[in-house]
Amino acid sequence: MMRIGGVVFNTDDMTLKDVDILIKELRAVRARKATANDCKTMLRNTVNFAKNEGMTLCSRMTGEILNPDDWDVYDEQMHCTHSKEVDG
Repeated sequence: MMRIGGVVFNTDDMTLKDVDILIKELRAVRARKATANDCKTMLRNTVNFAKNEGMTLCSRMTGEILNPDDWDVYDEQMHCTHSKEVDG
C-alpha cells in the first residue's frame, strides 16, 4: 500500500507495468494541470496589463467586466467528469 496525500494505492497487487502506467498517467495529469495554471496566470496578466493601460475587458453581449477570479480553466482534453457520470 502507498498513500499519497488522501489517496491510497494498493501497489501490492500491481505489476511493474501497472506501476509504469500509473506513473505515466500521473505525469500527464500533472502536465495538464500545469498548463491550466499557466493559462489562468496568462489571463490574469492580460487583464492586469489592460488595466494598467487604462482599459477594461468586458463582454459585448452583457457588459460584464472580465475578472480572472470569476473564471476557471476547464481542460477539455483530459476529461469531462460530468459526461462520464452520465455515460457510465
